[in-house]
Amino acid sequence: MRSGSYPVGEQADGCRAAEVRSADVAAGRARLTRFPNLEQIKDPEDRKLRIAEAEAAVGLLSYIIKDYEADLAEAEKQIAAIQARAAQAAALRRFNDDLESVKSKFIELQKETDGQRRYKVSSG
Repeated sequence: MRSGSYPVGEQADGCRAAEVRSADVAAGRARLTRFPNLEQIKDPEDRKLRIAEAEAAVGLLSYIIKDYEADLAEAEKQIAAIQARAAQAAALRRFNDDLESVKSKFIELQKETDGQRRYKVSSG
C-alpha cells in the first residue's frame, strides 16, 4: 500500500482489513496443530501416516505463508504509523482552531476602545 496515494480514512480502512487477515492467518495456524478427525482413524499405521502427511502439509503451508506473514507484520507497522499521523493531524487541527479563536478574540479586543466593552468581550 502506497501511503501517499489514498486519503488517510481509506488507508485506515485498508489497514483494518490487513489486521483482520493477520488475525485469520494466526488463528488458522493455531488450529493446525492437532487433527481430531485423523486421530479417530482406527488403523494405527494409517492414522500415523495420515497425521504425518497432514503435519507435512502444515509445514509446507507455514513455509509458503511466511512471506505473507512478514507482509502482514509490515502492514501492522504501517497501521500504527497511519493512526499516529491521523491522531497528530487531528491534534494540529484542534490546536489551529483554538489558535484562530484566540486570534479572533484578540483582534476584537484590540479594536474595542471602550474598557468596559473590552472586558465584556474578553469574558464572554
